[in-house]
Amino acid sequence: FQAEDGIRDRSPSRGLGDVYKRQVVHKPAEWSPCTAAMHVKILHDVGLPAGVVNTVQGIGEVAGKALTEHEAITAVAFVGESRTGSEIMKQGADTLKRVHFELGGKNPVIVFEDADLERALDAVVFMIYSLNGERCTSSSRLLIQKSIATDFIEQVKARVAALNVGHPLNPGTEVGPLIHEKHREKVSSYFEIAKEDGATVAIGGNTSNLEGKGFFVEPTLFTNASANMRIAKEEIFDRYVKYGKSDKRDSDLNGYFGIGCKAGFAYGDSFIVRTSVSYTHLRAHETDSYL
Repeated sequence: FQAEDGIRDRSPSRGLGDVYKRQVVHKPAEWSPCTAAMHVKILHDVGLPAGVVNTVQGIGEVAGKALTEHEAITAVAFVGESRTGSEIMKQGADTLKRVHFELGGKNPVIVFEDADLERALDAVVFMIYSLNGERCTSSSRLLIQKSIATDFIEQVKARVAALNVGHPLNPGTEVGPLIHEKHREKVSSYFEIAKEDGATVAIGGNTSNLEGKGFFVEPTLFTNASANMRIAKEEIFDRYVKYGKSDKRDSDLNGYFGIGCKAGFAYGDSFIVRTSVSYTHLRAHETDSYL
């Protein structure tokens, strides 16, 4: 995802006018510096002139802030959490920088009773547990129509239990480690937060190690979750799913489970699964969904 976002954000500037007048500076997250450096090396290897695409490594509060406040920088593209995006917008205000943000979200998968349930199961598992859950498009909330909820959630639990957790370079691995020990500490803190708020750990809910190495957290599913719980409102950035059920079919879904994600998030993709295309389009419009 680091490579994809970097390429996507840099590419438009490369296609506009004189390349020497549109230099790009990429400041990757300090916990994932290597992909950005490798990408710039590849660009140089294929003939892009030196200085057109550049990489600056460092801590966001220091190196990142210096870039976002610098008068020579005319536009900033940022992928990350909403609080950081807000700070970047403030830092660039004095020099009237243009900004493009892809920020935090709490995206739901909404499954109706007339959906193709096998495809819905595929969507639920892929949308949260792929890429270790460390992506802003992860669908970490699951809302199921009440008439199918019990059977569907049992099938989700079986799918989660079968996920292969292991070394990220092993072709058979489906879920790898988290990026940093500090992030695992943050993620694992939500086990107790969820229990204190009244949620149930249906599967997972533990940290683990692979032969004593790596910052692993078991793929986890919380049940008995409600919209006012912290696990349903805060972006955890991990392989967690929060599940709720509803007998509601219409636009009051937005109020029932906070589908519109109004709690300070600037980015949100809902994944609606059902048979009726026209009904899905209507619900997508009313819940401010994009997938």
